[in-house]
Amino acid sequence: DRATLLDYGLQSAPSTNNGIGVIAHQQFLYWNWRFSVERLYGGTLDDIGLGWKGPALPSGREGVYSCFATYVNWVFAGIDAGASGTSTVQVWDGLSWHEFFRAPAAGMRIRDVAIQPGTTPRLWIDCGGEMIYITLSANKSNPLYDTTTQYMHEGYLVSSTIDMGTASKLPKFIKELTATVANLNGAGIRVEVDYQTDQKIGKDGYNYWVTAQPFTYSPEDTIDIGASCTQFRYRLRLMTDIAITPPDVKGIVPSGHARGPIKQTWTFTVTTGGGKGKGKVDRDEFEK
Repeated sequence: DRATLLDYGLQSAPSTNNGIGVIAHQQFLYWNWRFSVERLYGGTLDDIGLGWKGPALPSGREGVYSCFATYVNWVFAGIDAGASGTSTVQVWDGLSWHEFFRAPAAGMRIRDVAIQPGTTPRLWIDCGGEMIYITLSANKSNPLYDTTTQYMHEGYLVSSTIDMGTASKLPKFIKELTATVANLNGAGIRVEVDYQTDQKIGKDGYNYWVTAQPFTYSPEDTIDIGASCTQFRYRLRLMTDIAITPPDVKGIVPSGHARGPIKQTWTFTVTTGGGKGKGKVDRDEFEK
């Protein structure tokens, strides 16, 4: 029956944005603080924001957690990246954050998110003054198990840079990629593949990507790469002409090898004496 101040040191980083997004979910209370999110349970407070507990968003997509909405076991959070950044909606599943929606253009600020319940639940997003919704699975969290879920006809996934860590400077040869993918039928459902090497890695534009063969067969398919490089990364473009049946990538493995610097050794016999009246030459003198 009496309020008690919980001194967690929040006063060391004041901001007019602190606390603009607050929500209670299950046994926790969530609110935004600076560019992060705090989670309160009883008298225990921990920080779960992107960039502090886990990996950060790329520059230009960071911002303030401006709003929250809950749906069963999920917490949706809108990140307002300001007038020049690209805002997103992230979803917290209790363990980590996942990007659920990205604004179609920079400067389209996300100010609010809300759940519309019903047999066809929707997540509504106030994005740049436009109302956008995404249909959610009604009875399960994984849309792959919900046959009524509709997907975009194209999506993409970019791998991390493959450089073998401490062997990052060694020359490498990437021979092929092998993928385990469900639902491929060789025509309307496929996975297009592009890759980058060395200095082109991280750059955008058609000229910085090399197009390889597509994955077209399930459950497993292998395509040739044949790239000589020191660093390598690939991009998967997931394509489907059937909205309710996406390509389901379960795993992908690059195959190749790295080698150390080439060391060449020649073995031969040298005659250092005799012939034309010359005497034997000392070996040490010959080596000089």
